[in-house]
Amino acid sequence: MINRTLVVAAAFATLATGAMAQSGSNRPWFALQAGAYFFTSSELRDRFGDPLPSIGIQPFTAKIGRDWQVIGDIKFLTASRDGSRLFVVPVSASVSKKFADPDARVIPIVRVGAGPAYYDYSIMRTSGRVKDRTFGWNTNAGIDFVFDKRWALSFRYDQYSKTDGLDFSGMTVAITFGLVRF
Repeated sequence: MINRTLVVAAAFATLATGAMAQSGSNRPWFALQAGAYFFTSSELRDRFGDPLPSIGIQPFTAKIGRDWQVIGDIKFLTASRDGSRLFVVPVSASVSKKFADPDARVIPIVRVGAGPAYYDYSIMRTSGRVKDRTFGWNTNAGIDFVFDKRWALSFRYDQYSKTDGLDFSGMTVAITFGLVRF
């Protein structure tokens, strides 16, 4: 229970970073991200299939605000198959750089980030079941192509710290859409 409380608190703190980075006249969009996650580990691809659904939340208007800035996000990876289950939640703060004018129709943005990740898994291996609820680290790098200031096509690689010899690292291809404005 305390682990999940810490993940939620870290998520809100990270998302607040992007919301506070907004200029006074622009109210931030909070965006929903939906995509496909591809494991680099053949063991996890074989266990859960490929790709996994990936869902995320992030402040969106922050992406197109200034040239250099910090943007927070949270992702959720979940899978269950043949008695094995997985739940991974990385909470990340990224430094981003945009490469176009904010009024451009397409804005490419490159970002590099890091943060804590929560792991909750129970995976059957040939040597027996491994399971744990623990924290690790996530580093990531990606490129977003923002279209019409409201949606984006994103490519992101996530590197996770290993736990029990498991490597949750992989690539996400996702669509992000500004959904709610505060």
